[in-house]
Amino acid sequence: MAALLAVQAVHADGEGPDNLALAETARKDKQPLARIAAIEKLDDQAVIAEIARDAKEQRHVREAAIKKLDDQALLAEIAKSKNVGQNAYAAVHRLQDQTLLADIATTAFNWQVRVAATQKLESQVTLVEIANSDKNSSVRQTAVEQITDQSTLAEIAKSNSDGYAREAAVRRLKSQPALAEILKKEKALMVRLTAVERLEDQTLLAEIAQGDNDKNVRRAAAGKLGEMRDQKTEE
Repeated sequence: MAALLAVQAVHADGEGPDNLALAETARKDKQPLARIAAIEKLDDQAVIAEIARDAKEQRHVREAAIKKLDDQALLAEIAKSKNVGQNAYAAVHRLQDQTLLADIATTAFNWQVRVAATQKLESQVTLVEIANSDKNSSVRQTAVEQITDQSTLAEIAKSNSDGYAREAAVRRLKSQPALAEILKKEKALMVRLTAVERLEDQTLLAEIAQGDNDKNVRRAAAGKLGEMRDQKTEE
């Protein structure tokens, strides 16, 4: 308790335990809360890295160190470890290097870590690669949700092998002709229903409501058409 109180006594002007004392507490104190408090006030990146690197370290203590860590390569190493937990997500959260994030998003063992890295990716090329090739549907969907190019989304919606990825692409599509084409060729009901939701062309909706082979799609199109007409009447 004394160590924790001493750490908490550090003021913004630097008064209180010095870096050496903080480092000693962060490394060796028997109280996890005291160690975490010391890490949060510590500026010594070498000590922070030492604690963050130790896979045998207490989870919450290690997580506190990871949240203070600046070393991008070490953060990537932690994120790609097969011993996954909050530490891996904390490491991804701290990462800013797009090359390292792309590597994690495409090669990390755990799909949830790949999702976290994919959410931070900026490269549209890499996102398309992930959307088309990752073995996990959630990772593919996450990649699709980051893609902005409409022609790319249309291609994914039409040809991706994963139904959930196609549905995610349709949800972001604006092209009415592309949506109409998907409705004609798509077999998965969830994708087709999402396409109906995205349609704004009343002529197309009327055609689908009257002539589609699936009653669920016909019902959805009729409902969407009715909503649009009601809105127009209210205006």
